[in-house]
Amino acid sequence: MSAVQKRRLAFDGCLPCRRRKKRCDLRKPTCLGCERNVLICSWINAPSRETHSTHFGKKSFKSTIKVPDSSNAVVQCRQPSSVASCVLKSPLAFFLYQHWLERTGNTMSAQRGQLNSFITVLPRLALNYPDTILQSLLALSGVHYANRNPNAQVSVETWTRLGLTLRALKHGLTAHATPQKSIDPVPLLTTTLVLCFIETTRGDRGSNLLHHLEAARFLLGQLLSSSVLSLIEDDVVEFLKEFYVYVEGITTLTGPSTEDRTSLLPGAEFDSTYTIPQLSSKSPGNLLGCSQELFNIIPEVQMLAQRCQRQSTEALNPTGSTDTSVVVELDDEYQELHNRISTWLPPLSASPDFAACALMYQEAVLCHLETAFLPSSWSHSLIRSRLLHFISLLATLPVDSPISATLTWPLVGFGVLSMDHSHRETIYERLSNMWDHLRLKNIEVSMTFLRRLWMEDPVSLSDGVKTPCTLEVDLGSIMRKMSVDITFV
Repeated sequence: MSAVQKRRLAFDGCLPCRRRKKRCDLRKPTCLGCERNVLICSWINAPSRETHSTHFGKKSFKSTIKVPDSSNAVVQCRQPSSVASCVLKSPLAFFLYQHWLERTGNTMSAQRGQLNSFITVLPRLALNYPDTILQSLLALSGVHYANRNPNAQVSVETWTRLGLTLRALKHGLTAHATPQKSIDPVPLLTTTLVLCFIETTRGDRGSNLLHHLEAARFLLGQLLSSSVLSLIEDDVVEFLKEFYVYVEGITTLTGPSTEDRTSLLPGAEFDSTYTIPQLSSKSPGNLLGCSQELFNIIPEVQMLAQRCQRQSTEALNPTGSTDTSVVVELDDEYQELHNRISTWLPPLSASPDFAACALMYQEAVLCHLETAFLPSSWSHSLIRSRLLHFISLLATLPVDSPISATLTWPLVGFGVLSMDHSHRETIYERLSNMWDHLRLKNIEVSMTFLRRLWMEDPVSLSDGVKTPCTLEVDLGSIMRKMSVDITFV
């Protein structure tokens, strides 16, 4: 090989080979080195630099992008990396990026304008980490677009981006689990959280979200304990913490118990004693509004509910014996926890929509706690009272309010409990309006679940107990009995 050819291999190679200071064989679209190392092969001078338009959008990249639906906010992005520029040269990729800024980013958040971290923080991270975060952002935008406007070309682009995301994530997680390597956890953590929302948006029925959530749990712990934490912008850290706490909180209330969850990350063991990070007043409220304190309590609620369930199972065992001290301890914990939740009030600075949504979450969490601890004959009247309050609060919240996108779990939870036809109609109508407005597939799946549940004979879901007041009301248990998996985030 001549000296000229060697120089050409060195200077005309793909970006990953340049960064790794390896010779590139110039094979396209994926060189041998990238294929062997499971890297995303990107080229700084390919495809053509010509700018042209298609019906999907312009091929050129603009570093300042106007966001029409965010009160004329303007997102000032950093100068994109070479890889990001190459990715966004694709007309379909640029179209999905624009769709994110105009529609998807606002659908995912309860905030608007500069307060919306899905528009201000996440695109900034995406342009800095194009191999992982940008690819996942484009995939999520594509899934969301397809829910409203099915399109074969967009679908191919979406699944291509998702495949690239998973390939890069697999490589990154494997490298992160290698003790000799030091890998930045920010792109891996952000990507796993975006993948959680991809599963939500496409109506995950295979518990795929749990796979991503376990990786996110490990990566967030690594990030918060790392020495580089102080070097990361505060808005990024708070955004990622709130993102994780929201997904973990809803999954904790409706998914399998932490004891049944196992780590899916190579080289990592699942730690059931892991403490979910506490949110501070700096939390942007993109997903929780003003409900941060309530979500900080959710892990305690679910742990107590699981202990109560185990105690009830042991009490029903004829050969078992009831430990009085355990019962007293559970009662004390219940009273203390119930008092903390019931006396909580939204901050005075909260907007009316945020306050109404927070109070609805308060009713839902209290209902979850009471049905787990109290005998069904006692909890029935409480359930009805909380349901009536929930319905009255729901009437005050416009369906197009950004925060209403987070109400899927409370709506389905109270839909399971409702025995009144008018209440069921109200809940179903709200879910239907949310589906029309937001186009998140998990809402449609939830509507199907409720229709099926309401058509079922209650006896088949209550272990033979016929009276409505003793109907099993644990949403997670009902879904497992009906062989249904719904992601409510």
